[in-house]
Amino acid sequence: MVLPETAIVQTCASIVSPIPNLLRYTTSERKEEYPLSTEWKSPDQAWLHPLGLNSRAHWQSLQSRYPIDPSHKQMESRINLFTRLHAPFHALEKMLYDKAIRNTTLPHDPIFILGHWRCGTTHLHNLLCQDPRHAFVETFQVVMPSAYFVAKYTLRPIFSALTPKTRPMDAVPLSQSTPQEEDMGVANYTRHSPYVGWYFPRQWMELFKKYTLFENISDEDFKHWQEDYHYALQHATYADPGKRLVLKNPPNTGRIPQLLEQYPNAKFVHIHRCPYRVYKSTVRLHQAITKQIGLQTLTEEELLHNVQETYPLLMQRYLDTKDLIPPENFFEVAYDDLDDNPLETMEALYTHLDLPDWPQARTAMDTYLHTLGTHEKNTFTMAAQDIATVQQHWKIGIDTWNYPEPEVKA
Repeated sequence: MVLPETAIVQTCASIVSPIPNLLRYTTSERKEEYPLSTEWKSPDQAWLHPLGLNSRAHWQSLQSRYPIDPSHKQMESRINLFTRLHAPFHALEKMLYDKAIRNTTLPHDPIFILGHWRCGTTHLHNLLCQDPRHAFVETFQVVMPSAYFVAKYTLRPIFSALTPKTRPMDAVPLSQSTPQEEDMGVANYTRHSPYVGWYFPRQWMELFKKYTLFENISDEDFKHWQEDYHYALQHATYADPGKRLVLKNPPNTGRIPQLLEQYPNAKFVHIHRCPYRVYKSTVRLHQAITKQIGLQTLTEEELLHNVQETYPLLMQRYLDTKDLIPPENFFEVAYDDLDDNPLETMEALYTHLDLPDWPQARTAMDTYLHTLGTHEKNTFTMAAQDIATVQQHWKIGIDTWNYPEPEVKA
């Protein structure tokens, strides 16, 4: 028997039937393997912007607040077009699912994975999500959050066929069902997210401070952030009910007090990695995302400023607030330990956080690890100028976790 909403969605699908031929975009060849390599090329700009797949009202709200560079006017026009094409999906989603999502209760407070970008949060997230008792926010949920349940009947197979097999900034596997950062979805239905700064990178620091550190934020905007963020978790729980959410989201590293206020029994896992390695990789991340989906062009100086200033602010806030977490709900791990001894490290995590059924989780994680293959660790070297830059701007990470200076690149 065909569900009524499925029949409606199938009708709407005819409106967007030309989309498959328009979605494709190319990615420049890159030689980077996971973990990091030094050879890399930035991906080309995406033909279809994520904002084009979501609410027109949200898009217009962003247009009215943030300038779009003349060089991105073609992309602006495409977003205008596709927000109109997708409007039926969003209207149906609201009519059929919004009330049920907002009435959804989380069965457990989440497990929050903390850590700066490129520190191994994705690897840790993927491991924890192998546990069948855990749920997560998947890629298609963040790509099209305002029409996810409607569009999965029609557009998801198209996106699955067209999604690159790996992420643009590294060789980590990617699909529409891959665990993803919830703030990427939040930025696609509300302005109350630091990840709006990926679209408007000249506002990156302003939005990071406002929605990660909660500096210069009004009571009204803070309340909206709480509601919008919780809605993302309700959305994921409605999609996969009865399970504990595992959430990997670097901005949460600076939100510990606010998360504890909403989720007092949450578990927190922080992962850190050598700042010298993370720095160059983070620069590449910003370059890739700005080129793919940014609606503003940054100078190299502006981009480096965003990278250099974000890390110390995030790490300082983390160090200032991590002791608010009850010790039995907090676990910290070095990326190198997780990389060298993944199952032993995960067993220690499960034991300390009192997570159930480690043997079953271990089997699933071991199977997943075998799909990743093996890699040889090379001696890490870095240009003297880059070493000096990291020591100047990211000293807090070097000193806190006693990371040694790398060899100078010849």
